[in-house]
Amino acid sequence: MELKPIELRVLGVLIEKSMTNPDTYPITLNALTLGCNQKTNREPVMNVTEGEVAAALHELQNWRLASLGDTQRGARSNRFQHDVEKRFGWNAAQRAIMAELMLRGPQTLGELRARASRMAPLGDGPFLSELLKELQTCDPPMAVELSRLPGQSTTRWAQLLGGRIESAELPLSVPTREGELMPEELAAHAALEARIDALAAEVARLREEFRQFAGRPASQ
Repeated sequence: MELKPIELRVLGVLIEKSMTNPDTYPITLNALTLGCNQKTNREPVMNVTEGEVAAALHELQNWRLASLGDTQRGARSNRFQHDVEKRFGWNAAQRAIMAELMLRGPQTLGELRARASRMAPLGDGPFLSELLKELQTCDPPMAVELSRLPGQSTTRWAQLLGGRIESAELPLSVPTREGELMPEELAAHAALEARIDALAAEVARLREEFRQFAGRPASQ
């Protein structure tokens, strides 16, 4: 299995929204596209079309990683869901970790714990390390620990659903000051991003309701 970047983004968004916005999940193609193009919790920021997202969904369905979700009676749009629990057996913590790696690329242990905790409780550092080791040693491996980049004091972890990754292939500009932030600062950043994410989801929901309302006959 070697998913393309847009397929990784779509799958990551499906997992993320199932955990952060369960009331609006499964999600429509429009909401999924907005989630892929979010400015927060994304690295890199993308600008993809609904057509591109639909094509990625088709490929994910071929991999048995996504499917059509239950649609409410009278709904005008299909809704989509991920199937990673059926496919891989990931628990909530593993889904949160893998989604974060798909959405933001390689990260340190501290970054992962602060960011992925908006989706599921991750406990302390040793617990997270054990989860990552399990993902690294499963068959086939799902995650890998990268070697340290020059000037960095900690290693980073990456997902392998997009194929094999070598630390030497990563740009040296990836690390930022965020990698040097204290745990409290990382947690504050993650909390702020979660609030922005929730607001974006609410806007997407309202837009979808407006689209459905605008499409109704005038007599209704």
